[in-house]
Amino acid sequence: MNNSMKTLRIVLGGLLFSLSTVSYADDYAISGPQTINFNNNDEIKIQLSDDNPNALSVAGDKITNVICTTGICSVKNDPADLSGTAYLSLMSTSVTTAFITTKQERHFSLLITPFDEPGKTIIFNPQDGAAMTATFEQASDYETLLIGLDKAIIKGELPDGYGTQDVSKMKAITLKSGLVLQPDFALVGQVMSAIKFTLSNPTDNPITIIPQQFYRPGVRAVSVVNQKLEPKGTGFVYEIISSGEQQNG
Repeated sequence: MNNSMKTLRIVLGGLLFSLSTVSYADDYAISGPQTINFNNNDEIKIQLSDDNPNALSVAGDKITNVICTTGICSVKNDPADLSGTAYLSLMSTSVTTAFITTKQERHFSLLITPFDEPGKTIIFNPQDGAAMTATFEQASDYETLLIGLDKAIIKGELPDGYGTQDVSKMKAITLKSGLVLQPDFALVGQVMSAIKFTLSNPTDNPITIIPQQFYRPGVRAVSVVNQKLEPKGTGFVYEIISSGEQQNG
C-alpha cells in the first residue's frame, strides 16, 4: 500500500488459507479506516464488503494466518507492506466465521455478515498485551524495561506486542495538593503498563510538582514535564504501573 520533547525527570519506584501475495493494493476500492478494540480470543461481529476486498490489520502486530471456509473467502497480502495487512475477499452472501492469528500470538475470530458496500479498512486495536510480550518483559532488565516503556508512552508509540486501553471512562484523580490527573492514553503489557495523564491546576495558586505525590499502589515509575504549574495551568505526567493494578486508586 502506498498509502521536542521537553527535559523530563524520571523517578524509578474451516480450511487454512495461507497468505499469498498481491501487488495491486492501489486498485482496491476501500473506504476510510474503522478501528475496533478487542482482547485476545474475542469473537468480533463485523460487516464486510462482498463486492471488494477488505483490508484488515492489527495495531502493533501483523496478521500471519486467516482461516475460513473454502469457497466463502480468500485472503491475500502484500509482502512490501510492513503493517502486515491482510486483504479478505468474500465470495458468498452467507454469514461466515474467520479465525485470525498474529505474529505476536494473538488469536481472535470474526463473525462476518456480508454487505453490498465498498471494501472496508479495519484496524483491530488490542486492549491487552500479547503472550510474547510477557516473555520479553520478564527477560528484560527491570530498569531498562521501565525506561523503554516510559519513552514509548511519552512519544505515544505502541511497542510490538503491547495493546492500548480505552481510558474514556476512567475517572480523573484529584490529589491532596489540588492537582487533577485526567487519563489520556494507556499502553498495556502482560507485566507492565503505562499511562499518560493531563495534569491540571484548577486552583488560584501555583503548585510545585513533586513526582513522589503521584505514587499509588502499583505505580513503579513516574515522569513529569513541569516543575511547577501556574494557576489554571496544565502539563503532563507519565506513570509505569504493574499490569492489572487499578489506575484510579
